[in-house]
Amino acid sequence: MMETMTKIPLKDNSTEDIKYKLIAENISASYDGIVAVKNVSMKFRDKAVTALIGPSGCGKNNISKMFEQNA
Repeated sequence: MMETMTKIPLKDNSTEDIKYKLIAENISASYDGIVAVKNVSMKFRDKAVTALIGPSGCGKNNISKMFEQNA
């Protein structure tokens, strides 16, 4: 797993440090020549619950399987 800190701007022009437990950049997957996921990037905050939501067939299960295989 990868941990990193990022400063994010707040409405009052200050910043807040956000700790990410995992960052995935430009991940892609294909099965039997069919692209299932293409160039997806996401950040997972430390000590937070994250949900993958979307319509049926959009690649949620494929993304979660890629994380399981590379854990």
